[in-house]
Amino acid sequence: AALEGPPEGSLPEGPFVPDHRVSVVEYLPPEAALRLLARVARVLQACTQTKTALLLQAQDGAEAQLAPRSCNLSKEDLLSECDAQLRGLLQGPTQRELLDDVTRLMRASKETSVAARPGSDQLSSDVALEYVKMVCALLALLPNVSQAMLSVRTALLQLLHKEPFDPATQFADPTRTFVLSRVMCVVCNAVLDVDLVRDPAFAPSSEEWGCPFCRTALSREAIEAQLVDYVNLKLVAYQVQDLQCVKCKQVKGDTIGDFQCRCSGAYRTRTTPRELQEQMKTFQAIAAYHNFAWLSETVQWILGPQVVPPSEKTRGAAVVSGL
Repeated sequence: AALEGPPEGSLPEGPFVPDHRVSVVEYLPPEAALRLLARVARVLQACTQTKTALLLQAQDGAEAQLAPRSCNLSKEDLLSECDAQLRGLLQGPTQRELLDDVTRLMRASKETSVAARPGSDQLSSDVALEYVKMVCALLALLPNVSQAMLSVRTALLQLLHKEPFDPATQFADPTRTFVLSRVMCVVCNAVLDVDLVRDPAFAPSSEEWGCPFCRTALSREAIEAQLVDYVNLKLVAYQVQDLQCVKCKQVKGDTIGDFQCRCSGAYRTRTTPRELQEQMKTFQAIAAYHNFAWLSETVQWILGPQVVPPSEKTRGAAVVSGL
């Protein structure tokens, strides 16, 4: 006999357990990362339990678990009631728990630091501040809680003596990653997409990078060679790209000629030098993360010598003369 699933439209049984994969928390120390995931999971569980209770109450008034005043609410009223309870949860117990977490992290700030990963240079050395930025950004993804999260974020930043509109308090995803496509296993011929930063199976600490299908070890040298080929292709694509008018968006048809379009607009490359530099910095961070010497040398050659600001030169000359 065929297995029978739950009736259509019925509610799932058992407690809700969130399956979270948040790569940004890997930049935090282990204790701070566990606290952040626990707070987010608790809010999601409370939100799901509230919605489930409201739906049960709407289906059968005898099974109501909330206040009697919500027995005869419409669908819109049920959603409004759920949002109101979620906002109360965020501004009440969740805010107190987050304040306690920030206080603990401030006490241990001298003993902890952010993890050394690609993109960690964009983070500050204040673990408590990064914790506040990340947890507020994650909880703000919930619908209809923007005002409540503004209040929570302001209270947490006040504890850190920070202004809410300070650029240093704004969240920006620090993850610098690259998904390498068409990585082939030499045994089972499986074609893989390898995330070289966020996938724990391809972390530098792993003894071997195995194929998920046949468990055969993948060659790190071959993966590095593919990365070098990709970087060289990006450089060639940048050098042979078309010039486009900034006004009429027409592509320049000849290779030699005027520097301006017929509409008097200037020609610009589609990929700017800054965009290429940012892409190369991502590969440079990946090379340092996985200790890829060949890739690091290739990217360093593309970037060329770093220009030292005049102030740095003056300071260096002063130090040398002082010696």
